[in-house]
Amino acid sequence: MGVEGKIILHLDEYEAVRLSDYLRLSHSEAAERMGVSRSTFTRLIGGAHRKIGEAITLGKEIFIRGGNVRFQRDILRCRACGNTIPFVFGDSSLKDCPQCGRGRLHSIGRQFQRRGRYGNKGKGGFGAGNEE
Repeated sequence: MGVEGKIILHLDEYEAVRLSDYLRLSHSEAAERMGVSRSTFTRLIGGAHRKIGEAITLGKEIFIRGGNVRFQRDILRCRACGNTIPFVFGDSSLKDCPQCGRGRLHSIGRQFQRRGRYGNKGKGGFGAGNEE
């Protein structure tokens, strides 16, 4: 679980907590939103709760890292002005920032590319070929 005072919470575990605990969705609804089975969702939320409990009980830091995830949407950020723009995969029309007009856009989701949950390069995240 944790390594020397820190806990790694993977994006899929974070999303499970967000949907279930923050948005108060049932496990069935949350599993459907994540595109996983209910049993997989239950495993994810249980693991996330154990990690969060360990962090709170032992005073460890929580770091949210990539995982074996698939993004349907991304967010682009302009390096010039900081503007964020929702982006749908496959839309190649956006070249410049609509706010400042500069072409300094980068993908926030790209930071998770090739950082699979178990070190499995190219098996999840932005640009892995499995976007919808």
